Amino acid sequence: MGGDPSVKAAAGDPIESPSAMSWWTLAVLVVYALVVPGNNGMFMPTLVSDGRVVGTWKRTLNKRAVRVTAQPFDTLSEVEEDAFAAATQRYGRFLAQSVTTG
Repeated sequence: MGGDPSVKAAAGDPIESPSAMSWWTLAVLVVYALVVPGNNGMFMPTLVSDGRVVGTWKRTLNKRAVRVTAQPFDTLSEVEEDAFAAATQRYGRFLAQSVTTG
């Protein structure tokens, strides 16, 4: 696989397996394509839960409101949905606009 020979995986680390490394590389590339869709270094705003990127979001502004739309990579848990709703309300207060989600 190549890589830096000074970097050692911990015993039992799934990265030790070449097939796991291939799976990990593929997963990173898929998430990268979703977060950086133009492959130009311009990142979509991300949804982060417990330190993991779990989706992207976008906003649509008009004169009276902002619409915030989540695009999760997988189904969000109830806790994650509640956290997203609370974050969108804080964002609306920051913009001094009402918020709708979709």
